[in-house]
Amino acid sequence: MIGEFWVESRHGDKVATSSADRRLQATYYVDGTFIFTLSKYYKLLEFQGGGCAICGRKPTKTRLSVDHCHQTGLLRGLLCMRCNRAYGLFHDNNAIRLRRAADYITLPPLVRLWGEQYTAIGRLGTKKRAKLLKKMKGTNGH
Repeated sequence: MIGEFWVESRHGDKVATSSADRRLQATYYVDGTFIFTLSKYYKLLEFQGGGCAICGRKPTKTRLSVDHCHQTGLLRGLLCMRCNRAYGLFHDNNAIRLRRAADYITLPPLVRLWGEQYTAIGRLGTKKRAKLLKKMKGTNGH
């Protein structure tokens, strides 16, 4: 998968000609050298299976974000906007918080304490959920 708007540089790398591609390259331009070129972007995208490294979502109208550690500058991979934002909510490079989140989803504290208990599916405050709760109350005899 190669972008529509690129040209070959004298160093053999793909150089941006579209404004979106130029913004990508300008972001990773250090000491006069592109440290993350379009050719590297597309090679990494292919390596990741053509999509976000976390959820697998394929890029549509917007390019995947080049994720990096804000503390060290380490480039990590390509993430969709949703996963990049979610990862940022875990304060960037904090693997411990991410592991705890995965543990929380896999075996929540309430389940460990009392076993599986259920409520109506859906988001709080929706009409659909209110109907399900009303139905559940009727079948439980409450």
